[in-house]
Amino acid sequence: QDFSHQNGFYLFEQNNFHLAVDWAKSWLPNAAILVFAVYDDEINGLECFNMERNVDETWKKYVSDHRQGICSRDSYAFIRGTACGNPIQVRNIRDPMDPEAYSNPFIQICLKSSKSVDIFYRA
Repeated sequence: QDFSHQNGFYLFEQNNFHLAVDWAKSWLPNAAILVFAVYDDEINGLECFNMERNVDETWKKYVSDHRQGICSRDSYAFIRGTACGNPIQVRNIRDPMDPEAYSNPFIQICLKSSKSVDIFYRA
């Protein structure tokens, strides 16, 4: 829910299989990892909101809003950025904290359009 509120599909961008497994197992004991092979030219043609280089005020506001259920009506096909490391504290309605980057920062992609989902579906 860092970049969407119940309306997105998340992917790791890293080539770090062990990080993906560890993250998945932290949520579910019988986690599965899917690997997609996608051509850069297919993705590069889509509109992306890219927050991968910095965890700044824009990233914090975007993550806070989505973690608290405030949906943005952006038109991006996908969003790329650092994962939030304290989602429960950010989601706390009574006393929300500012988002912080995951302790072992990794880039995630949130697919937000049917066109972006189709690319991965065909992969």
